[in-house]
Amino acid sequence: MNAAHDPAEKFFFHRRAFARLSAWPRLPALAVVVVIALVGCGGGEKQAAERSGRTVAATTVVAADIARAVLGPAIAVESVMPAGVDPHEFEPRPNDARLLLDSPLVVRSGGSIDAWSERFLAERSAGRVVDLARAVRAVADDPHWWHDPERGARAAFVVARAGAAAGLADRQVLRRRAVAYERRVRRLEQAIRSCLAVVPRNRRLLVTGHRSLSYFARRFGLLEVGSVIPSLSTEAEPSPRDLARLAAQMRRRGIDVVFPERGVSPRIERALARQAGARLGQPLWTDSLAPRGPAASYLGMLASNADAIVRGLSGGRRGCPQALRLAAQHSPGRSPAA
Repeated sequence: MNAAHDPAEKFFFHRRAFARLSAWPRLPALAVVVVIALVGCGGGEKQAAERSGRTVAATTVVAADIARAVLGPAIAVESVMPAGVDPHEFEPRPNDARLLLDSPLVVRSGGSIDAWSERFLAERSAGRVVDLARAVRAVADDPHWWHDPERGARAAFVVARAGAAAGLADRQVLRRRAVAYERRVRRLEQAIRSCLAVVPRNRRLLVTGHRSLSYFARRFGLLEVGSVIPSLSTEAEPSPRDLARLAAQMRRRGIDVVFPERGVSPRIERALARQAGARLGQPLWTDSLAPRGPAASYLGMLASNADAIVRGLSGGRRGCPQALRLAAQHSPGRSPAA
C-alpha cells in the first residue's frame, strides 16, 4: 500500500515533505504547491469560509485578535500560531502554509516573531500582506510592539486600510470599527497608568524572563533592569556569570520580585530568585495570548500583565481591577459595533 492509499502513511509523508520544505527556504513556488496539494481537505465552516475568500490569515494570536475587532463578524480570522505557544519555537504545518497562500489578506505581526512566514508569503501570487511591526514603526529589532497600547491602536487602523484595499468591507465601516477600538485601547491605557501610579517610582523596576517588555516599560514609566535571558528571544540561554551579575544588581537595587513568562519554564527565573533573595511574581503573557480566560484577548493581556506587575511590585497589596473590568468588555471574537 502506498502513501496515496494509506491514510497514516499519507500523514507522515506530508510531514516529511514539509520538513524538507522548511529546511530549504528558497524553494521555487512549485515545491510549495506540491506540499499544499498533498494536504487533505478538512471539514466544515472553516473550509467553506476559505473557499469563499472570506478568511483572513494572521500569523499570531495578537494580530488575529486586533484584526477580528476591526474586520467584524462577517470575516473569519484564523491565527496560524495557536494561543499559548512560544513563537520563538513555533514550527508551521502544511495546512498553515495553505492558509497563508490562499487568504485574500495576511496580517503579519512582523519581525523575528513570525520570520518563519516569509518563505510562504514570498510565494503568494495574489492578495495583500500587511506587516504590522513595520507599519507601527517597531523599534529597531524588537518585535514586541503590541506591549505599547499606542502601537496596538495604530495597528487597528493599519488593518482597516488593508481590509478595505482587499475589498473585504466598506472603508468607512472599517474605519469606524478602528476608531471604536482605539477608544477602548486609550481607556485601558489610562486605567493601567492610574494603576501603576500607586507604585512608588523607585519601585518601578522590572526583571523578566527575556527582553520582551521594553515597549510596555517605556510607555508606562517602568525601568527594565534586566532579564533572565538577555535576548529578544527565549531560545538563548544565560550563563552562570550572567545570572550572578543580575542577582547582584537586584540585591543592590532592592528588587525582590522576578516575573516569569507564560509558555516558558520558570526554572531559570526560580534559580535567579534564589540567588537574589527574591520571589517569583505572577507569570506574564509576553509573546502570546491565553487560550482562555482574562488574557485571551489583546486588551485582556495588557490588563492582566499590568495587574500582575502591580501586585508583584506592591507585594500583593494592590492590583488593577479597573483595567481588568475594562478589558473584560472586549471578549475574544467580539468586535465593536459598526
